[in-house]
Amino acid sequence: MPATVSIHELNGPAPGTATAITTLYFQTTDSPTQDLTKPLVKPDSGSNYSYWKSIYLNADTSPDNRIDNVKFYSDGSIDWPGCTLWVADETPDLSSYAQATGTEGVTGDEMTANHPAVTSKTDMATYTQSSPKSIPGSIDNPNTGPITSLVILQVEVTDAASAGDLPTEVLTFQYDEV
Repeated sequence: MPATVSIHELNGPAPGTATAITTLYFQTTDSPTQDLTKPLVKPDSGSNYSYWKSIYLNADTSPDNRIDNVKFYSDGSIDWPGCTLWVADETPDLSSYAQATGTEGVTGDEMTANHPAVTSKTDMATYTQSSPKSIPGSIDNPNTGPITSLVILQVEVTDAASAGDLPTEVLTFQYDEV
């Protein structure tokens, strides 16, 4: 029987509190809560940021044999005018988790300057099904728990952003289960 797999988000002080999520909600606070109390803020000039999000793939039930070859991608278009969804080029292991920081309700701190394990980032729209981002990690039967390293994401909001809610975007984890 195939494993049951979920996406978990880490928040709070290290080592972080893991929460299973079905929707990743970018906001100006370090929380998995999906509400509008700390929305992204369009700046008068320059850029503001969401708090960065640290997510990973988790095996809730054991695979028959093994899960590996994990990939992560978008449909190639993030339809958020004036905004960019960044993904860290690094995929640190869970022990390198760092709590997101910033000024709540205003802006998160930019991840490449403030996350100790992140030094570069790429526009998430460049990762597609035909050219996905490889995510380190695997899990073997009879184990459950974290499968992958951390995927760290952050939204940059520029003064060219449209006001209002951003449309939903789909990001995909793909893996082999043998």
